[in-house]
Amino acid sequence: MSPGPACAGPANPESTAAVMTTSPPSAPSQDSARVAVVMMCEPAAYEWQAVLLTSSLLSYGYGSLALYAYCRRSLAHALHPRTRAFFDRHGVHFDVIDPAFRVNYPQGNKLFAAAMPRSQRKTVFIDTDVMLTQPTLLAEAFFPGAVSGRPTARWMWGDTAQAWAPAYRAAGLPVTPRRMPQIGQGTTRYVPPSLNAGFVAWDDGAFSTAWRDVAQKIEADPSIADIFPTLDQIALPLAAETCGLGLRFLDKSWNASAEFARTRPAQVRVLHYQNLAALRASGAVALADQFLRDHAGFDSLADLVGFYAENGQKPPQVKNAPGHIKPADLDAHRLNQAAPAAALENR
Repeated sequence: MSPGPACAGPANPESTAAVMTTSPPSAPSQDSARVAVVMMCEPAAYEWQAVLLTSSLLSYGYGSLALYAYCRRSLAHALHPRTRAFFDRHGVHFDVIDPAFRVNYPQGNKLFAAAMPRSQRKTVFIDTDVMLTQPTLLAEAFFPGAVSGRPTARWMWGDTAQAWAPAYRAAGLPVTPRRMPQIGQGTTRYVPPSLNAGFVAWDDGAFSTAWRDVAQKIEADPSIADIFPTLDQIALPLAAETCGLGLRFLDKSWNASAEFARTRPAQVRVLHYQNLAALRASGAVALADQFLRDHAGFDSLADLVGFYAENGQKPPQVKNAPGHIKPADLDAHRLNQAAPAAALENR
């Protein structure tokens, strides 16, 4: 899985023309668009975040894009009517998904959203807690024969090749001989390559479903522990290898933290702020305010967040809502469920 160089700017005349226009072209029809942009939208915090992400894409998402928003079927009724009206007004395709993990794993919803049928081969999945901060030609994130994203950081599951072996076995693969460095706490460790799942781009329809399928195989194996909340990122490189694809490492500009954006805003095009406090400290609030005034009918970020805090529903199935189950408890519940099945298989 060889990393390719990330594009720092337009690389051809067509790209230059797209980026240099003073405003993005009008949205093409979904069937004619070249790139599908996939996001999740669920009640409470994920609603205002989806409105902000969409608004930023409408202003700074250049190229031929079709926007898709997904929600779990069991929660779609709890979305505020204003959210659905916003999607309808801007041509965002909304659909429901039916995740089939053994436990309620909100971070894994993206895998079932990614696997939904769409007319575009090229797909970018973007976490909901993200916004664009510079005009960005999303087509630059793609690389032939590879899945693109930022490499994972030190906190990622699996700190040795041996630790990754059970996951590779569950996917029916030998452990890759390729490695990537993870630097932290004054040391460097060399581990099998993996990507942060907050911004992922691919041009292969088979990967869309393989990502989901490999994650379910890993979840079903009781010998693999502590897979939550990073199961989506564990499964990603294995799904890519299953499809004969490499991994392309994008630079930090494509998936930057709020702290990085605060000190080096010119080096950020995709801000992964993660929470409201970090967004407020990132230096991007004025830009968010402008996006929302232009597209969403809110005067400011504070207005948007306040509206959903007062009017949005907060079902416990949604991450960070009251009653949400912690990842460690999810893993214990998964293993307890798997134990009887494993006992039967060993009889």
